[in-house]
Amino acid sequence: LKDAFSRMPFLRSVVLDASLRYFRSTSDTPGVPLPIILAIFAAPLLQHLEVIECLYTITDSAPPASTVFPHSQITSFRYDANLYRDQPRRYSSEVKLLGILLPSIRTTVQDLYLPVEKVPLRKIYRNDWHCLRRLVLYGQRRTLVNPFLPFVSILSRMPLLEFLKLLFIKPVNIRLGPIWPAEYVA
Repeated sequence: LKDAFSRMPFLRSVVLDASLRYFRSTSDTPGVPLPIILAIFAAPLLQHLEVIECLYTITDSAPPASTVFPHSQITSFRYDANLYRDQPRRYSSEVKLLGILLPSIRTTVQDLYLPVEKVPLRKIYRNDWHCLRRLVLYGQRRTLVNPFLPFVSILSRMPLLEFLKLLFIKPVNIRLGPIWPAEYVA
């Protein structure tokens, strides 16, 4: 697959619909195996990646810490998870994969559309996102690692941000602080 992508010099956009049968493993769980994800990232001029339903095969173990995504030119990453999906809404293996993937595109990505439950917020907060212009986070809201740190603090690392859309579902029986407290200055 990696060789096939290298022979497509004009490939700029890939859409992975993980709900489709050909991505499913023998256990019939959705998701894309890691070798396919790495092969896609090896496409030399890939700029847009869209994932529908589930990025990583949820039955796989977490990706090894040594996993390295090839240098990419991705400017747009869209992850469309079903808003009405059942529990669990996140899998640790997928969060760990995104914890490796997102920092690898932080120097080129301009558009991010992500389900907040699957996003490793600590990795977002600890990295600078100098090119990011549009950010959409949706799904069931959660806190950052430090409960005293407002959710909006992750935006302080995104100096060129022009568009922000937060589509949060309030979790049942969990008290969360305001997204942007009146007294907070970034």
